[in-house]
Amino acid sequence: MSIRNYSITFASYLAYLIPLALLTGSFLPDLFLSLIVIVFICITTYERNFIYYKNKFFVIFIFFWLYSTISSLISSNPLLSLESSLFYFRFGFFFLGIWFLLDENNRFFYLFKIIFTITLSFAILAGFYEYFIGENIIKSGCELNQRLCLPFNDKLVLGTYLSRLMPLLFAFFLLEKKQSKAQIILIFSLIFFSNLCILLSGERAAFFLNILFILLISLLIEKYKILRIGLLFFTVLTIVILSSFNNPIKDRMIDYTAEQLFADKKFENVDTIYISREHDPIYFSAISMYLKNPVFGVGPKMFRELCNKEEYYYPGSCSTHPHNNYLQVMAETGTIGLLFLLTPGMYLLFNLLLHIKSIIYNSKKSNDFDLCILICLAITLWPLVPNQNFFNGWISIIYFLPVGFYLHSLYMK
Repeated sequence: MSIRNYSITFASYLAYLIPLALLTGSFLPDLFLSLIVIVFICITTYERNFIYYKNKFFVIFIFFWLYSTISSLISSNPLLSLESSLFYFRFGFFFLGIWFLLDENNRFFYLFKIIFTITLSFAILAGFYEYFIGENIIKSGCELNQRLCLPFNDKLVLGTYLSRLMPLLFAFFLLEKKQSKAQIILIFSLIFFSNLCILLSGERAAFFLNILFILLISLLIEKYKILRIGLLFFTVLTIVILSSFNNPIKDRMIDYTAEQLFADKKFENVDTIYISREHDPIYFSAISMYLKNPVFGVGPKMFRELCNKEEYYYPGSCSTHPHNNYLQVMAETGTIGLLFLLTPGMYLLFNLLLHIKSIIYNSKKSNDFDLCILICLAITLWPLVPNQNFFNGWISIIYFLPVGFYLHSLYMK
């Protein structure tokens, strides 16, 4: 076997392990990603195979990275800001690397699907273990406090992990033309128990995105119509039953949300509440930063540094980031940065509307695999929920992983 083939095999195994590595925190998945990027760049550069770099998605991404880096350089603290922007380019090369491995390794998709299925199954079981036992598998001492940790880390984001990656796993099952009954039962069981685990996790944003995923596949996907409707029914039924008989779930997911949305609360210079008691001050601070720096923003990672300044401050407004992708990009990279984020959003909206039109007029539709990946990406870009730090490495890997599979499918056509 040549060095080239060894390198591709090595990068493939690293890619297979990324979903599992994400359960350990940020370091390992970022390390695996970086090695995949190095292999991809070395091979394509040596062979002068630049076709991957010429697609429009990567071009838009690179311009966004360059612009974000410039925004960091002109910020009030360039060294701090560059910590977020300077090496962000690796995520663009990452989704190209996944696309490259799919092209070069005939067994990549098959093996990735198997290991991905096992990994998500393990994550769901680990979530139930945490909920009933009260600690994660490695007993890291994470404080559950009505939320569930990653199995090998104390981050309270298991619901986020499942809600973002389960749509990708479902897309893999849709790609195969013939499925055994066992495979069909497996995937729908995984989705159902994932729904339950996300509900138990107490992550309301993850719970909402998961419901959105169920609704979209029920309405738009062509395969497994009866099973999809059944899944939607049993999901709603489970939510109703658990909310009725489990007070902690009802208190956090329903009562606490209603209190945040509808209680009579006021802030300094603000007469009403738009989202929630916790998030509104942060959002107002981000909007203030944008209005005072509309072109370039204040620079990536600078929200945490500037939110205490009088001109941006609201009581309770300081945090590490604005907790919303669009507001963060607005505040930290300005209007131009926001346009880069809106561009893929408009692309997704346009393609989903085309599919809805094809359903209405019974014309040629997108294949279910591509459509499910688009749904996965639409959940990533959904604007009306709180998010993690947009430039955070852990969540960015989850954001960009489906892009490689989508580009492979798109350019094969």
